[in-house]
Amino acid sequence: MAPLYPITSSSELQSFVSGSADQQDANEKYVLVMAESLLSHDAVKSGIDRIGGLFLYPETGSNNGSYDATTPQGDGTVDGALNPFASEKTKWNPTGNGFLAESLPFPVVMLENATTGAEFIKRAQINNKDGAGATYKAFMNYYFGPEEMNSLKCLNFTNIYGNRSPKCDPIGGQSSWSMRGNLKSDEIVLAMAGMDATSLSHVLSPGANTGASGLVALLAAAHALKGLPDSAFDKKVVFAAFQAEKFGFVGSRKFLSDLQKFTKDPNGACAYPVDDSSSPMGKSFCTYPMLSSTEFTNLTLANISYAIAVDQVGILPKSGNFTVHVNPHANDSSDLLDAILNAPSASSAVGEGNTGSLPPTPLTSFVNDAEYGQRNLIGAVLAGYEDGYTSERTYNSRHDEFTLLDVDAVVQAAQVLAESVFTLASSNATTAQMGKIEVDTWLVESMLSCIATDWSCDLMKKYSQPMVTTLIEYLSMTDSAWPSYSVPSTLYPGPLNNDRSMLVLKTSDSSYYSFLNDSWSDDDYAVRLFPNAYEFFTRSFLASAMVPNATADAAASCSQSQDCTDGGKGMECVYPGVCATKSAFHHEASSPGVQRTTTALLYDVVNSSMPIWTEPQWATDIGSYSFPDPGVWIGWITLAVGVVVTGLGVGASFMVLGSVQKMKLI
Repeated sequence: MAPLYPITSSSELQSFVSGSADQQDANEKYVLVMAESLLSHDAVKSGIDRIGGLFLYPETGSNNGSYDATTPQGDGTVDGALNPFASEKTKWNPTGNGFLAESLPFPVVMLENATTGAEFIKRAQINNKDGAGATYKAFMNYYFGPEEMNSLKCLNFTNIYGNRSPKCDPIGGQSSWSMRGNLKSDEIVLAMAGMDATSLSHVLSPGANTGASGLVALLAAAHALKGLPDSAFDKKVVFAAFQAEKFGFVGSRKFLSDLQKFTKDPNGACAYPVDDSSSPMGKSFCTYPMLSSTEFTNLTLANISYAIAVDQVGILPKSGNFTVHVNPHANDSSDLLDAILNAPSASSAVGEGNTGSLPPTPLTSFVNDAEYGQRNLIGAVLAGYEDGYTSERTYNSRHDEFTLLDVDAVVQAAQVLAESVFTLASSNATTAQMGKIEVDTWLVESMLSCIATDWSCDLMKKYSQPMVTTLIEYLSMTDSAWPSYSVPSTLYPGPLNNDRSMLVLKTSDSSYYSFLNDSWSDDDYAVRLFPNAYEFFTRSFLASAMVPNATADAAASCSQSQDCTDGGKGMECVYPGVCATKSAFHHEASSPGVQRTTTALLYDVVNSSMPIWTEPQWATDIGSYSFPDPGVWIGWITLAVGVVVTGLGVGASFMVLGSVQKMKLI
C-alpha cells in the first residue's frame, strides 16, 4: 500500500522523481495518478525507487501516446532477433516511446476513462492538503515474482519438493488457415494477416486498426471470391490468419516450423498419425506431437509463388493511398507488383514503398531464412501507411478503437487484395470474372465492429454456430456451451489453456492426454479443442468463404457436421447451414522454443536463445483499489476509547455488586 500522489504536468513529474515535490516525503513510496501523455521511461527512471505504482488515465484530446517502440519488433526489441530487417532500424512507429518493453518493479494500471481519472486525481490532491484528515492510499495486488524472474525461469520453476511447478504459461492460441482453388496444383498464392494486438493494459487492447483491420480485409477478400468457381483458379489459394504475432511472431513461426519439419521428414515428423477420423477438426491429424490437423502437409514453402500480408488498412495517410512494401530480397517481384498496383479497384490509390525494408507482419517469418523462412520469397505487405504508421499514438494502444476506422478504406483494401489474389492465381483473369469479385461493405463494417467491440455479436454467433453445435455433440458438452469471450473485447491473445490447446479426450473416463502414443480409435478417443470466440469465428468464417456460391446453392442443408455425408467425416457444416468439404483448419500458435510434455500445459524449453513470451499464472484476487486511510492515530484513539469504556463498565459492575444485599435462600 502507498499514498496516492497527483501529477498534472511534466514539471510536477520531474519534481517528484527528484524527491522535491510539494508535500513529498523523499523516503516514502507513492502511487502516482497521472495522464497517459506524461508517461515515458525517461521521465520516471531516475525516480523508480520512489514509485509504488501508477494509475494512468486517458485524456479527452489527442495527447495520448503509443507505448510501443519506434522500431516495433525490430532494432532494440526482444523480437528483433526474429526480424531479418531489424538492422534497417526503420521507425515504423515514430511516435512510440518504448515504455511497453520496459521492466518495472511496480504495477501500472490504466483507469477506464477520464472521469475515473479525475476522481483519482481529486483523491490524490486531498492528500497534499495540510490537515486533510484521512490519507487516500492504493492497494495494488499484482505479483510478478522475484525481480530476477523471467519466462525461462518461471517455465522451469520447481517447488520445494523438486517437482516442476511453472508459474506462467506461454502466450499463444489458435491460428486459422484455409485453401481453395486448384487443390491439385503445387503452386500457391498465400494471403495472410495477423490477428492480435497489445497495449499497456491487456484488457484494454481493442486493436481495431493494429489487428482487426488487416484480418477483416483478409476475410472480406476471401468472401468476395465466393462468386468464382474453383475451376477459375489455376493455382492453390491459401488464406491464413496468424494469432499472437505481436509476441514473437509465434503464429506464423509455429506454422512454418511444423511445415518445415514435415517437408524434411514427411514420414517421421509424426510418430502417431491418424487418418480418416470423424474429428470435426479434420480427418487427418497427429497425436505425437499433438496437431489438430495435418492438412498443412499438403503445402510447402518452396511452392509459394506469391505471398501478400495485409496490415493496418483502417486508417490511411492524408493522401488516402495504400502502400505496397515489397520484399527487397525477392528475385523478381514485377508480377506481384503489377497485380496489386493494376488491380481494377486500386485506381491509382496504391503506391510502392521505398524503405528497402518490410514492416513487422506474419510475412516477416516467411522471409526469415535464419529460422524457417525463405529469404527471396516473392512477397509484399499491403499497408495503410508509407514509411511510418499513419495511426499515430494508437498502435498497440488502448485508443486503437473502432470509431477511428475508415470502413471504406478497409473495403477497398479487401477489394484490391481479392482482385490481386485472383490475378496471381489464374492464368488469364477476364473482365467478366473480375466483375464477380465484390466486397460486401456491410459485412466489413459488421466484422470490424464485432471484433473490436463485441465478440458475442449476432454475426460472429451465426458463423460459429454450426461448429459449436457439432462440438457439443462430439464432445458431449452441455447444450449451452459457447466459446469464451472477453468484455470489453481485447485482441491481446492471452496464454494457452486447456480449451485453446489440443488435448485428447478418453471418452471412457473423461481423462485428458497431452500426447497419445497409442493407436487411435474414434470410439475410444476424441480431439478436444475449443478456442475462444474470436479464433472460433475466424476459422468458421474462412470455412464458409471457401465454398463457392454455386456449390453452396447445390449443397445439402445441415445444422451440424454430423448431418453431412458419412457422419461429417471430411465434411463440415458451414454458415448458412450447408455441407461442404472441409477446407479450413486451426493450427496452434505457440513458440517453437517450447514443446509439450506428457503433462497438459507443462512445457519444456527447447531453445532458450529464442524470445519466449509468457504470462504469469495470476491469483484469483488480483486487482487494485483506492481507499481512505485515517492513519494510526485513529487506531490509538479507538483503543483508548475502548479501554475507558471497559474501565467504566468494570467500575459500574462493582458498584452494582456492592449494592446488592446477600439474601439467604429459603
